[in-house]
Amino acid sequence: MALSFVFKGVKFKSMPPSWGPEEKSKAAKQRARVRKVVMDGDWHTLAEISEKTGDPEASVSARLRDFRKPKFGAFNVVREKMRDGLYQYKVFV
Repeated sequence: MALSFVFKGVKFKSMPPSWGPEEKSKAAKQRARVRKVVMDGDWHTLAEISEKTGDPEASVSARLRDFRKPKFGAFNVVREKMRDGLYQYKVFV
């Protein structure tokens, strides 16, 4: 059952009702690809991770946020500003 909330008068659900097992597995596959890249302990930009995984930067960013959640490992994902809106990320294992 999806939880819902209201923000500025608009109702949102935590998971779109159209999401089936294939969408959930898509995110899981993305997580595995992103994890393979970032678990080396080095700094990476979203563009670099995107290039290596073939996933869009927005999806890469979402998967990095996932890694902070307890059910995905509760990793310490650090973001550091490089310049003018460009950030790099590092996952501490």
